[in-house]
Amino acid sequence: HAGANKIVIVYRDMGNSQYGTAIVGTVSGNSISFGAPIVFNSKESSWTCPVYDPVANKLVFVYDSDGFGGTGEAVIATLDGDNLTFGTPTVFFQGEAVVYNARAIYDSVNNKIIVTYVETESYTVRFGRALVGTVSGNSITFGETVTFSWGNVLSPSGFLEPTTNKLVVIYQDVYNNGKGTAIEGTISGDSIVFDSPTFFSEYGIIDPSAITYDPGSKRVVFAYGEGSNKGIGNHYFFSYQEPNILETNLSEENFIGVSMGDYIDGSEVKVQIAGINADQENMAVGLQYVQPDGTLSSIEGSPSVLAGTATSSTNINVKDLV
Repeated sequence: HAGANKIVIVYRDMGNSQYGTAIVGTVSGNSISFGAPIVFNSKESSWTCPVYDPVANKLVFVYDSDGFGGTGEAVIATLDGDNLTFGTPTVFFQGEAVVYNARAIYDSVNNKIIVTYVETESYTVRFGRALVGTVSGNSITFGETVTFSWGNVLSPSGFLEPTTNKLVVIYQDVYNNGKGTAIEGTISGDSIVFDSPTFFSEYGIIDPSAITYDPGSKRVVFAYGEGSNKGIGNHYFFSYQEPNILETNLSEENFIGVSMGDYIDGSEVKVQIAGINADQENMAVGLQYVQPDGTLSSIEGSPSVLAGTATSSTNINVKDLV
């Protein structure tokens, strides 16, 4: 908890009916002292995970409320000294399926809380799910649940990569011999749009975790165990994955207009600086933004420049925002 210079640990208390419990720690020099344990869920609680929202100055606890059951919940915690008070829990999933591997991520770009989890009914098919939450006071509301994998997912772990404004989720893909898999998603309002997954390990992996971002090298860093191709056990690696970062001089001053057709490199290009351009494809109606690679998108990225308003899938009114 950066706002109070405290450490908050969330866990399932095996000595107290497996209740969801939190404890606050204070670091002094090379030692740490703890306050009294505080129960936040008087049910068997699994996959407890905290995340801090610095804008709201709140903690969000995500957990399975029924002990490998069918209720995924999130609750807002307010820290005062060594004490925590809690709002009313919000259910983000309830049904016959089992929820586990719940994880919470703070999106510093959009000021959102992203939750990833696994949902299964038979333990043979495990869907990878994600949803976006917004903290307001002592409550959190969630947008639609999005599926990033319809396969057999284990141990998803995610991080928001701030340079490209991408959510990066890594997981074990059981359907593909347990291969290490990564997928990127873009936050759009209260939802997420995912790209296609890619493999980062030829062999089966276990326990992908400790995912974070290194701003110096502009790389996502994570650890995982990898099964040997000789079947002699598992090796552990740190993996450095380069995000899809383009060097660009895109700015409002450098944006001239929209190309009037397809051109090859080195050829003369006609650019429409204003008015209706009918040479586009597959645009969503509404505001369109120029992306670092020169494409148009309805998603305002970082960086991006407002290009105009799309009136159809092929027509954009360049620099006209009405």
